[in-house]
Amino acid sequence: MLKLACRRMSSITDRLSALRNEIATHCEAHSIERIPTLIAVSKTKPNEDVIEAYEAGQRDFGENYPNELKSKAAELSKSGLTI
Repeated sequence: MLKLACRRMSSITDRLSALRNEIATHCEAHSIERIPTLIAVSKTKPNEDVIEAYEAGQRDFGENYPNELKSKAAELSKSGLTI
């Protein structure tokens, strides 16, 4: 099982970058050809955090409840984002 080190970084962008690098390094070290899809859990997070993650290249988000996803997607679409 992949154990990701906890790091204190200044932004979501930095944390996503570090996480993607760690996943890629793990996959390379273990000859895993297909890098898994990273799903960002956006529940309880403000739209500003989701926007920052989206701008950092994150496209796959997870929500627990369909109504929360619909509401968040509607709000974010006003910013030109599609999740």
